[in-house]
Amino acid sequence: MQINVGLIAGLCSVIIVYMAMSETSSQRFGAVLAVRLPDDLRARVDVLAAAGRRSRSDVLREALEREIDQLEWEYRVAETAADIRSGRESTVSLAEVNAELGDPGEPDVDDLH
Repeated sequence: MQINVGLIAGLCSVIIVYMAMSETSSQRFGAVLAVRLPDDLRARVDVLAAAGRRSRSDVLREALEREIDQLEWEYRVAETAADIRSGRESTVSLAEVNAELGDPGEPDVDDLH
């Protein structure tokens, strides 16, 4: 019996990302990571990999490297917002900041003419 590996891989929406490409890159990139992707997203990764003559692992690693800072920032913002809503963090109004700095704030619209 002949097994069609491509068909099996297509039916399974789990992609094993081999980040340990060699002993040297293993030290640099870490261990194997399993990622469960919807079929449509996997197809997009495959298109990018083929277009750039790269592996799925390379495409996914690059996407993570590009987006991880943004995701971390979004989590910090959400955490800070929750702390403010719960009262664990306090806020200061712009008027209070301006008063502390000796800044008169925004000019009156009538003063601009």
